[in-house]
Amino acid sequence: MIIDQSLLMLIINIIQEYILILRHKVFSLFSTIPENYNKGDAGNVLMIVGFNGPWGSLKTISDRLNKQGYKIHFPKFKTRDPILKIVDEISQFINDYQLENIIIVAHSKGGIVARNLLNIDYSNINKIINIAVPNNGTIFGYLNIHNLHELKPKSSQLKALDDAKTDKIINIYPKFDNHVIPNSSLYLKGANNVEIDIVGHTRLLESKETLNVIEKIL
Repeated sequence: MIIDQSLLMLIINIIQEYILILRHKVFSLFSTIPENYNKGDAGNVLMIVGFNGPWGSLKTISDRLNKQGYKIHFPKFKTRDPILKIVDEISQFINDYQLENIIIVAHSKGGIVARNLLNIDYSNINKIINIAVPNNGTIFGYLNIHNLHELKPKSSQLKALDDAKTDKIINIYPKFDNHVIPNSSLYLKGANNVEIDIVGHTRLLESKETLNVIEKIL
């Protein structure tokens, strides 16, 4: 049996995707957030992980931004909680630490949280860099577990953002996303949309092209 070359590459990329997810979880289980993330005078970057996302999934981006002088913040919350509950907890985190002129980097479900934060306090957020976000939902939202229903297409949580401002959002997404289906749901009207030629919802986080786009933005 001869397998088409493009299909073979897709399969290989998806396998690499899930190996990376596992690596992030194991790393985060045995590692703590670096102390040097607390240092930096270029500005405050708020990192918001996605559903079931460990902090290590955003380590590559965090390391790069910290080296550029940004202070990195990882607010603690349960990623399976309802979106608005997470929004409230991160809003409290921002107030507790008196953060101003904030840049948000968010992945997947975290991007929906970030869009809600922008809707609440537009003036205090300079930019949002959303990565692989199901802006218009995903079929996995039909799995009625762990509040995933909030991410199904046309859910009330997503429809509430229909008229929300998007001009401060840089929306980065892969050519093929294995977790956001249909992939057309990745696009966000009114945002600065950037497609990266890569396969993988999580592999995108460690793509050199993604890092280069973020560096240019900042």
